[in-house]
Amino acid sequence: MKIYILAEHDELAEVAEPMAASIALWLQQNPVQHRSLVAPSDDELVVGLSLETGKKTGLKAPLSFLYSLAQQHKSEFVVGVIRDDGSRENICFFGHEEGRPDINEVAQYLGLKR
Repeated sequence: MKIYILAEHDELAEVAEPMAASIALWLQQNPVQHRSLVAPSDDELVVGLSLETGKKTGLKAPLSFLYSLAQQHKSEFVVGVIRDDGSRENICFFGHEEGRPDINEVAQYLGLKR
């Protein structure tokens, strides 16, 4: 399953660069196949991670790291699914206001197995 976890912030343009730099550094320090940085493009400003996993254990490290980033930048993150046609479907939120993500709940919402 292709999953994205993107930053949601009222002033995303102000925090996009430091967040993207932190995510890029984390990816270097935690190399795992099927994870990549989602960075700003010409069409829309997005910052976050995309990953492919069929198991909830694949979410543990990214959710933990991004929650700490959300606290640091007082932002939220949206977890969603990338469909075969490339469209995105938001599933749930976590972060500064929404709170710590529960890996079991997120996995259940996404339909992931153990």
